[in-house]
Amino acid sequence: MRRILIPGRGTIVWANYFFARGDFGGAAEHYRRAAELKPDLAPNHNNLGLGYARQQMFEQAVTAYREAIARSPSGAKTTVTFRINLANALGAWGNQVETRSGPLGEAQSLYEAAALEYRTVLAIDDRTAVAHRNLALMLMQLGRTAEAADHLRTTLRLIPDEPVATEILKEIQNGE
Repeated sequence: MRRILIPGRGTIVWANYFFARGDFGGAAEHYRRAAELKPDLAPNHNNLGLGYARQQMFEQAVTAYREAIARSPSGAKTTVTFRINLANALGAWGNQVETRSGPLGEAQSLYEAAALEYRTVLAIDDRTAVAHRNLALMLMQLGRTAEAADHLRTTLRLIPDEPVATEILKEIQNGE
């Protein structure tokens, strides 16, 4: 399918259209154009990050999410979403590095960076269950099981029977 970049107001509409169809490359092209046209709009950079992340282009996604955070008004609720997206991309990038047998230190530093972002989210709103759960996943990657279990328990207090937290906490308790 030939992609046509359309300037102006339709750029986001087309980006969302491509994203919904699963054409994340096409979506990223349009989100990038939207970010160029309106660079001060943080959601444009966040959406660009989503397009990159869906293509497993995590380094570019991280850059876009950081730009979204930098352009977010202080105290904006969207900042939590942008930081969660950033942390998710950092963690996925770490998994990607580890899977391709990259340097263990590189994967660990990405997991640490993801954990830091989740902690930043929790400093803003400690009732963000997804941040507790995903922080626990990063802590597990870093071998910090006891600390991970605490965050999984918090997740389950906030969302009883959350499936991922329930399963991983059982594995921890069973010593797996």
